Amino acid sequence: MSNSKPVIIFIPGAWHPPECFAPTTKLLSNAGYTVDLIHSALLDPPENDVPTTYFPDVERIQARMREAISKGYKVVLFAHSFGGLSASAAIEGFEEHVQHLILCAAWLLPKGSAPTAFGPDPPWFKLNENKTLVLPVNPQQRFYHDVPEKEAEKAIASLKPFAYLPLTTVTPFEGYRAVPTTYIMCTQDQALSLEVQEMQVRVFAKDSGINTVKLDSSHSPFFSMPSKVAEVIAGLVGREQSQI
Repeated sequence: MSNSKPVIIFIPGAWHPPECFAPTTKLLSNAGYTVDLIHSALLDPPENDVPTTYFPDVERIQARMREAISKGYKVVLFAHSFGGLSASAAIEGFEEHVQHLILCAAWLLPKGSAPTAFGPDPPWFKLNENKTLVLPVNPQQRFYHDVPEKEAEKAIASLKPFAYLPLTTVTPFEGYRAVPTTYIMCTQDQALSLEVQEMQVRVFAKDSGINTVKLDSSHSPFFSMPSKVAEVIAGLVGREQSQI
């Protein structure tokens, strides 16, 4: 028996614990939605066992999808920034169970390509000595410039080193072509510029049928405007529920 509302699985981007979504997920939970959070295997790994691809995150997402499916749920994936790559890849083999993929200021790449193929690292990347882990320089500017100061400070304190070599992972599957997909563009983004976001959808996802929504936000709208993000998610889920 299928449950009427899907499980919404949140996949964070680099450096962020899944609790970063709390301002948005609390609103959805209060509205009766079931949410699940992915803790990235690439976040703050042991220095002697740093992942070299993002496939461990693909496996984590697929495990959570299997769990939801076994209970009769469809799933919605909400992926932020770098998390868009693992979310899109995780859809392979689960196409009939994924109701919607929502990409928020996310990486979206064609099959066979990797982030490192599109230019050098940004100047705000700070690598460790072994070049296995990376941290962001000035995250307040890059991620949270429109977030209240105290909330931004809490968010910055929660950031952790992130595995660097997964940026070389070749995209294995274009999940955004396999399921209904919406891309949330953040017009004030200082980490992944609006120009790059628009180019990804226009060029890499050409003819895929992706819908787009624009928010006048920094890279982190789930912090700066959680009500709006929750509204977008609920609107997409509700629209599709009415079509089932």
